Amino acid sequence: MKGLVLAAVALVALVIGSAAALRVYGGNKEFKVLLGAFVGAVALYSAAFWLSPPDLGFIAPMWLEASPTVDFGNGLLFLALIFHGYWCFAYFSCLSPSMSVMVALRRRRGEGLTRSDALAIQGGDEPVNLIFLRRLPKLLDGGYVAEEAGAYRLLPRGGRIATLGSFLKRLINASVGV
Repeated sequence: MKGLVLAAVALVALVIGSAAALRVYGGNKEFKVLLGAFVGAVALYSAAFWLSPPDLGFIAPMWLEASPTVDFGNGLLFLALIFHGYWCFAYFSCLSPSMSVMVALRRRRGEGLTRSDALAIQGGDEPVNLIFLRRLPKLLDGGYVAEEAGAYRLLPRGGRIATLGSFLKRLINASVGV
């Protein structure tokens, strides 16, 4: 139980630390910031686990794991699995091209997004047609955007998601569209 409690504390530090670091980070390799935050959280967890008392001063004896190694491993596994979920959420909600398209559509307030606008959002790091072969078809099929008269428009469902994305992008100081 000690490992799970300390892993939860390390996870809170990871989220706060990575959000703060992403807020000041000026590059475009956000995954490095997230990995750095994870390494910091693992170091914090490890130090806290081995330096603190077995019961942390409040855990009931019946909740204590008999083997410190198993307890440590459980907490580390918990931290790694929750970090993976956090990584996926952070990527989609803040950094993915799909969210960038929806946020850009939201900022345009019904103006629509042409093919050239969508390509400008994608940037030059990915294959040119990636946004048209994967991202926009998924947004169309999911009911987030619609294609009308050669331009993409945000649907109400996509608008709600884009509102969350805009907030999270502002939170980490990421670009919020063209």
